[in-house]
Amino acid sequence: MWFKNLRLYRLLQPLNLTVDELHERLQQRVFRHCGSHDPSSLGWSSPLGRLSERLAHEVSGSIMICARQEDKLLPPAVVTEALEEKVQELEANEGRKLPRRERNDLRDEIIHQLLPRAFARSFNTFAMIDKQNGWILLDAVSAKKAEGVISLLRETLGSLPVRPFEVNLAPAAVFTEWLA
Repeated sequence: MWFKNLRLYRLLQPLNLTVDELHERLQQRVFRHCGSHDPSSLGWSSPLGRLSERLAHEVSGSIMICARQEDKLLPPAVVTEALEEKVQELEANEGRKLPRRERNDLRDEIIHQLLPRAFARSFNTFAMIDKQNGWILLDAVSAKKAEGVISLLRETLGSLPVRPFEVNLAPAAVFTEWLA
């Protein structure tokens, strides 16, 4: 498997877990689909696909894991439109302008009503733990998603001292200088 968006983290202490011990710990936070009123769900799934139940797969001293996230899609325009209709109806019935606090409460109520009917989108974030060299490699589009997976791994293992990989010169600056 090739990582398209590589994020590197340096392990500050060796990870002294076998693949079976890691699998057992990952079982505690296995992925479950969003409930009807849950906006998102995050957990561990098999890096080998749906046919495998193993949550950790080891090859040549490196362990592959996979975090799966599911988010409910509720466009803000739909919420705003439903809110405006409800506000107009209440203002006409009560003959007064609704204060901001009541509008916010209505917005929360509308989101709560629409969430069970929202579409769900899911995606996987793969990670490789290189125990021999002390690295965690993540295939994450953004730093926020990478940090979400690292946080989930911390919660699962109890502690995970890592530091993001940093360079002295930004690659974009070096490439620009080369071209200039």
